[in-house]
Amino acid sequence: MSGLKFRRQHPIGSYFADFACVQRKLVIELDGEHHAFQKEADSRRPDFLEQVGWRAIRFSASEAVQNPEGIWAEIARVLGIEA
Repeated sequence: MSGLKFRRQHPIGSYFADFACVQRKLVIELDGEHHAFQKEADSRRPDFLEQVGWRAIRFSASEAVQNPEGIWAEIARVLGIEA
């Protein structure tokens, strides 16, 4: 994506980002069904990431499967690049 690289399962503090663009400090989280049972823990993660200078965006895993073009478009929008 415009020469930007993403790492999978990138550690940030005590968390592991599903995908992370280190150059832009952007975390992309894909939430599966199990996240419905860990909402409290998931709610702390964005606050921590923000405190250490990262921005996080979340998508459901089903959305990624059903609308991958929309996911890419949103990531490009957040990064301020052409999709």
